[in-house]
Amino acid sequence: DRDVTGVQTCALPISQGDALLLRAGTACDAQDFAEALRQGRAADALLLWRGPPADGLRLEGSEAFAEWLAAERQRLAGLRQQALKQAAEAEEAAGRIDAALAHVQALLADDPLQEHGHRAAMRLHAAAGHDEAALAQYARCRDLLAQELGIEPSAATQALAATLRVAPSPPAAAPAAHAHGPIASAPSAAL
Repeated sequence: DRDVTGVQTCALPISQGDALLLRAGTACDAQDFAEALRQGRAADALLLWRGPPADGLRLEGSEAFAEWLAAERQRLAGLRQQALKQAAEAEEAAGRIDAALAHVQALLADDPLQEHGHRAAMRLHAAAGHDEAALAQYARCRDLLAQELGIEPSAATQALAATLRVAPSPPAAAPAAHAHGPIASAPSAAL
């Protein structure tokens, strides 16, 4: 793209017919973040995350920009969720249970009602040999779902908790697959 001055630019669409123009070569961490994730480099993408874009920025009289910024924040938050899931799965597959658990906990901090995230945390605690922590995670999940939604955990979550109660897990060096599915297998809105 070129603007009217002939300087090479990069256009970020804001609304129909409007765009934010950046000079070519201008670093844009949001674009770099999305590109790293597209290339399967979730850990690299997460290193670029600094929080919601333009957090606290408000421009009076610019409804189109405000709408674009809200949509962009939502889009990037969704990509961050995807990056956290992918990074957690990669860390778990490599046997780095604590690192995987940190990513899962970040997912739950963003959206504590993701029941599949609680199951992943339970499973990872158990894989690290921390069955009490796994059962405490179940209790947090159960209490949160009851308080916020008035529901009980799903059958899968209850079954995992029951398994942990009767058959404590020894620490696993490098789990290749998990009985309750990968972290990203459940849709983010599913409970």
